Amino acid sequence: MIFIISSIVIFGLGILSDHYLRKKFGIENRKGFSFKSVNKLQRWVERGFIVIFLIALWFLIDYALLLCVSYFVVMNLFRSLMEWRYERGKKEYILTLHSIMMYLLFVGSYSYFL
Repeated sequence: MIFIISSIVIFGLGILSDHYLRKKFGIENRKGFSFKSVNKLQRWVERGFIVIFLIALWFLIDYALLLCVSYFVVMNLFRSLMEWRYERGKKEYILTLHSIMMYLLFVGSYSYFL
């Protein structure tokens, strides 16, 4: 029960802080849920991450949760680096780093309460 309450609080905190960051830094809202890569290099590296993740998941199925968390963190760190490097003016990297922090907070509460 406490995990559900903490999840709702973290989700609400994430939405409010995302709105605050968008307003503070003047970041435009994205249209839709899809992510567009900055350039071809990013597209190919992310595809490589997906292939490596799927292969690792096949051989290390016992560590599926750890692999999923690691994949999400590494992928989004790479995305934020590419956004910071090539589209610094849009400041999307701030939101990408924010999403990593909120995700880790959620996973941390999951492992703490369950």
